[in-house]
Amino acid sequence: MEVVGAFLLLGVVGVSRSVLDATGRILLHRCMSPGLLAKVFGVLEALMDSGLLVGTLLVPLLIGLSGPRAALLGIGAFFLFIVAVTFRGLRNVDEQACVPAVEIHLLRSIPLFASLPAPELEGLARALQPLRVRAGATVIREGEPGETYFAIASGELEVSHAGRRVALLGRGEGFGEIALIEDVPRTATVRALGDSDLYGLYRQPFILTLTGHEPTADRASSVVSRRLAELGELERSCETETGAGGREA
Repeated sequence: MEVVGAFLLLGVVGVSRSVLDATGRILLHRCMSPGLLAKVFGVLEALMDSGLLVGTLLVPLLIGLSGPRAALLGIGAFFLFIVAVTFRGLRNVDEQACVPAVEIHLLRSIPLFASLPAPELEGLARALQPLRVRAGATVIREGEPGETYFAIASGELEVSHAGRRVALLGRGEGFGEIALIEDVPRTATVRALGDSDLYGLYRQPFILTLTGHEPTADRASSVVSRRLAELGELERSCETETGAGGREA
């Protein structure tokens, strides 16, 4: 009977650990900016390892002083006390966390970020900075350095390269990833055709997202390759027309 009880308790411990990891990590994503998450998880892992070390040293001592049963009950009571003391604070953090539903929906509509897991998507949404752009305004200019990726919430924007239109972009699309991923100057100019609402995402959270999720990194590479190919085709077309014009003259 004791063996059966031990296995049942191990099952309960396993389920509890799964719930703790899932909810705890999601809560961290809601409390921390993407730039701090790596440091926070590093501290968390260090504390867990320190706890294992303390337990390895302390449990034999407690067993030697009071016996196995008393040691087990004492440690269990101690952790129940810790949970009781900190429960209200943790609950307040969860209740006060504002979920950026609009930003999450926007990112999910952009193919580049569509495959991100929910915690990563929420963390990325919290890093977005809203930007209102008036009609005719230039958002990025070809040849300038780039530090921001832009997601389009509303409006229509024109992408041009070497003075020629490349594409029209609208809601659910983004631009600016080439300069961030390839670490090169802007390869095109983007101008708002009408009043537009954008969200800016700075280089650090953008790159952290790509390096932390392989499918998203692969999709970003595909997007960059496709857009660079389009620009290359446009340049060849311009050279062909220039050459033809020169021969006719």
